[in-house]
Amino acid sequence: EILRGADAHDQIYSMPIARYGDLYLGLPAIFHKGDESAADWDRVDTELAISADTLHWRRICPGQALIPRGAGSYPDGEHDCGCIYAAAPIVQGDKVLLYYGGSNGLHNDWREGSFNLATLPLDRFAGYRSLARPGKALLTTTPLRLNGADITLNA
Repeated sequence: EILRGADAHDQIYSMPIARYGDLYLGLPAIFHKGDESAADWDRVDTELAISADTLHWRRICPGQALIPRGAGSYPDGEHDCGCIYAAAPIVQGDKVLLYYGGSNGLHNDWREGSFNLATLPLDRFAGYRSLARPGKALLTTTPLRLNGADITLNA
């Protein structure tokens, strides 16, 4: 076993993988099967996972979609309001391209499919944002082990 869903109701269906610098990125498709009253019930989201060796994976922000689903539901919802299945990311210049299949219906119901493209600025897969806007914020991390004298923040 390499990666597991949060529980029996969040099932990992697939996970395209790509090398990204010194790491591997995975885009697990998470099928939400649990509580029928939940907003994500019977839908599929794509999350972000990372690994240094392709055997030990960690989901980044479990439960948080990397590509947000569109608004609404079948038949009038946005083209990707039901399910999102991403392909492996592609780096192109200063952007990361995320091609994905989207649908406007529930996983186990009728839906129309579409092929889509989401983009991210290079190295901007996740981040922190101040809850009190505008204003100052403080971010505290665990100690970082550095191999050199310099550190660069992508802010």
